[in-house]
Amino acid sequence: MSKEARVIWRRLLPLLQSMRVLTLADGNALARYCDLLVTYGKLAEDIATNGVCRETEDGCRARPQHRLRMDTAAELLRLEIQFGFTPSSRSRVIALPPESAEDDKAKFFDGPKLVKEG
Repeated sequence: MSKEARVIWRRLLPLLQSMRVLTLADGNALARYCDLLVTYGKLAEDIATNGVCRETEDGCRARPQHRLRMDTAAELLRLEIQFGFTPSSRSRVIALPPESAEDDKAKFFDGPKLVKEG
């Protein structure tokens, strides 16, 4: 991850942990989200500076950065929904149950629980 993406990671990690939706398996998706957010910001800055269109003989043509920003926004939204960053997706995200120190001890000392078939 870039330096900018790591800053976003450090900002989002406590939020996702407090929402209880993050597991170790989500690290790659979160890293991808952070990288995409940096990319989106750079594309937005470029468009703000240079505009959406470029003049050609045929008139105004959208610059490639415009399409890239739209594609990046779509991918960001997909990941935001997965992480529960949108109001509607938050209502569907199921938080992990809190684990206590006793739960950790039981997992370690008792091993896996077997369920008897009835």
